[in-house]
Amino acid sequence: MLYLFTVTGQFRAKESGPVMVRGASVCPGSPVLSPGTKIRLQPPTGGVIDTFIQRFRTPRARRAPREVQPEVWLPKKIAPEQVPVGTQVYLLDASYRLIPPPAA
Repeated sequence: MLYLFTVTGQFRAKESGPVMVRGASVCPGSPVLSPGTKIRLQPPTGGVIDTFIQRFRTPRARRAPREVQPEVWLPKKIAPEQVPVGTQVYLLDASYRLIPPPAA
């Protein structure tokens, strides 16, 4: 399992389950994630939830593109209470590609 990020905030969207904020890294050397990628959630309260990424949304931030981290949307069957701040997110897929460095 590869550590991805720790949730720093979340909210619920009408058309989805919880949306995890802090989001996926888009830095070179980070794993390429896509809808359907299998992940493991480990809340600070204990327990483990194996699920998948439903979709992403890139916030409209006024930061450099490399600093923007897409929000990770989860399936409706996951309740927001199951993904509190401090939840650690891990990649479950055994094989994955890495984001390449920018072209020179």
